[in-house]
Amino acid sequence: MATTLLICPGATTKKYALFSDDTCVFEVSYTCSSSECVVEGKGVSGERETSVVSHADFELALAQVLQKVESVMTSTRVQEITQVVLKVAVPGTYFQKHAEITPHYIAELKQKEKSAVRHVRPILQELTVCQNMLPEVVLYAASDSDFHTSMPSSAREYSLSAELAKNLDIYKFGVHGLSATSVVEKIHSVIGIDPKRMVICNLGETVSVTAVRDGVSVDTSCSFATGTQAGDLDVSASLQIMKSKNLRPTEFETFMHSQGGLQAVAQVGDILSLFEKVSRRDESANKALELYVHQIQKAIAAATVASKGIDALVFSGVYGVRSPEIRAAVLQGLLHLQVQINEERNNMMVGKDGVISQRNSVVKAVVVKGDEFSQMNVAAKKIKLSSETKNSSS
Repeated sequence: MATTLLICPGATTKKYALFSDDTCVFEVSYTCSSSECVVEGKGVSGERETSVVSHADFELALAQVLQKVESVMTSTRVQEITQVVLKVAVPGTYFQKHAEITPHYIAELKQKEKSAVRHVRPILQELTVCQNMLPEVVLYAASDSDFHTSMPSSAREYSLSAELAKNLDIYKFGVHGLSATSVVEKIHSVIGIDPKRMVICNLGETVSVTAVRDGVSVDTSCSFATGTQAGDLDVSASLQIMKSKNLRPTEFETFMHSQGGLQAVAQVGDILSLFEKVSRRDESANKALELYVHQIQKAIAAATVASKGIDALVFSGVYGVRSPEIRAAVLQGLLHLQVQINEERNNMMVGKDGVISQRNSVVKAVVVKGDEFSQMNVAAKKIKLSSETKNSSS
């Protein structure tokens, strides 16, 4: 019987879960804004608890979680942790597969940190805590881009020479693959069919839109790496900012994460705060919402080209699942795709799976909560099985 600690590291969001075989017995998330950090947890009883902690507590989240896990294991008689699985969302062919975390894997992460600090540093920080507090436990990496390895070359590659692309490993890798995998598996139970052509709109800390055909990824909006908070900037615009501000590449990345997106346009750090300002008729908030929604609508329309049409549009991610307002705003501009929203259903669908389109809508609009933890747990089993198979054949 395996006891697995699952970790989703991030710069502003961290999520943890404890699985006993295939059963989740403990779950907690830390979400940080500029003003506070909110902790939401679900224990054995299933009741959810919410509290506010300091930014210092956010940095020490894993150590605090391990203390809570000790208590959970005692009360539920769950065995000691035997393995840890970390979600890895790092650009690179090497990281586009599930794998055991070995010294070589960690060395590759450290090498990649030079060019992808925001992606890699949170993972290395959690790894360090695991190695110090759980030195005997096996570590696995669940790739968040593995789902996108099925993309055709026309979607995966850029207009670069094959030699340059290969030498620098510049391809479209994508994110939210673990969540998308769970959506593909769950969709039948929600709408009664397996749609041939589906677009998954994941609205969370990062936004991605994925085109799915026959259950596999055929394109995704997230490119070489997750973009800046300002979204997809034109290359010439990026170069102009770097020149005018005299910024090095890493400085530019940091600059755009603080000077782009909702924070820059409307002085808010998340969608829920944005809608609060919109309700007060704040001009900057209205502008930020228009920009945000327009980019999502464009990505959805583009995805229908790769999927060769659309049968179902799925909203996932924390805001896709929890915010009827953002779903309504996005769908209002997609009538040409023959998707008709049912306002009453949409407003009722908060934090749960269900259909939010009209009964006669040609395209179904659906809310599906992605289950990354279960997919990470499955990934660990696949890695372990593959390792055992190799050992038995050698």
